[in-house]
Amino acid sequence: MFSTVYKRTIFTALIGLLSITSLSSFMHEFYVSVCEIDYNEENKSLEIALKLFTDDLEKAIEKQGVVGYKLDDTEKSDEYLFKYLKNGFQLTVNGKKIEYTFIGKEVLLDNVTWCYMEAKGIAEVKSVEVMNALLTELFDDQKNMVHVKVGDKTKSLILRKSANKDVLNFAK
Repeated sequence: MFSTVYKRTIFTALIGLLSITSLSSFMHEFYVSVCEIDYNEENKSLEIALKLFTDDLEKAIEKQGVVGYKLDDTEKSDEYLFKYLKNGFQLTVNGKKIEYTFIGKEVLLDNVTWCYMEAKGIAEVKSVEVMNALLTELFDDQKNMVHVKVGDKTKSLILRKSANKDVLNFAK
């Protein structure tokens, strides 16, 4: 039905296409982070989870002057990471800037790192101002998505280099 040359050409084209597709999965050409902030009413705290591309995070910390930085399990790695997060990610609740602590991180095999923080001592949440400039020093088209959940309400923002701060209101 099909000649051997034709079958070989189709097979070669498919292998080439699969190779290109596989290579592109290792490189990403979109620049997005995701931040999830949940108000824990029982503990009176904000639980913060940031999802970032690992390679971008390492480049950003290197750009801060940490030569050869790698996300690993050392205390020094966590120190540099938390310093970077504190400079590029800030929260103001009910008009008052809050401090958060670094809980830890998960570096996953698919080039993704989750960073976990917590801000304690928050009696109620009427408004949350988020400043998220993470990775914008590397990529002009970086977008930082933020989802804030207070009670049964979830509100979202998309922040970027030119507009890295906004406020969400939860007042009843």
